[in-house]
Amino acid sequence: GIRRHVDLLKFGDHVLGVCLGADATLTLRRIAEWALPVRAGRECALTDNDFDGRVVDVPVRAGDVYCLSGAARHQWTHEISPESICNGQRRV
Repeated sequence: GIRRHVDLLKFGDHVLGVCLGADATLTLRRIAEWALPVRAGRECALTDNDFDGRVVDVPVRAGDVYCLSGAARHQWTHEISPESICNGQRRV
C-alpha cells in the first residue's frame, strides 16, 4: 500500500499517479482548513486530527493514470490501503 500523504510540494501543482499490478482503491481525505496550507516537510506528517472527515474512495484499475491538481493536489491526501483486496487477491 501507499500511506496517506500530500506529494512533496517541490513537484509543483500537478502530480500524475499510475496504478500498477492490480486494481485498487485510491482514498482521498480532506485536510481541515486549520491545518492548511501543508508546509514543506509536513507532507507525510499529518495526523488523524488534521482532517475534516470527508473521505472519497476512487476505484483505480491496473494501468490507470490519474492527475491530482488544484484542491485535490494541495488540500487532500491520497493513499492506497495495504488491506486492499483486488480480484480476490491481496495487493503486493
